[in-house]
Amino acid sequence: MADKKVTQLTSLTTPAGEDLLLVVDNPTGTPTSKSITIQTLMENIPGNTAITGLLSAANTTVNGVLTVTGDNVRISTTKTPATASDTGSAGQIAWDADYIYICTATNTWKRVAISTW
Repeated sequence: MADKKVTQLTSLTTPAGEDLLLVVDNPTGTPTSKSITIQTLMENIPGNTAITGLLSAANTTVNGVLTVTGDNVRISTTKTPATASDTGSAGQIAWDADYIYICTATNTWKRVAISTW
């Protein structure tokens, strides 16, 4: 591996949290090659970091405010709570063809009807 360029390495399409990334620490001072796990990197992204384009993250927690400056947010999978007391956590949002659902407290769902105009 020492004789390969990074561009010659096999692509990884399904990374795991324990996978390692190469990092050049202090690139404008005294550069040092180091490694970091994907998990550690994601847990330590500084506040006010901008991500431009598409961000797709499953089961990711944002501690603080998530600001979207574009013109849409997509919840790509429909979910219809079976009842108003279906399993859920406060703050969850779901949708189907007829309603938008919001979980307002543990296992407490409210809904609003939607229609075309």
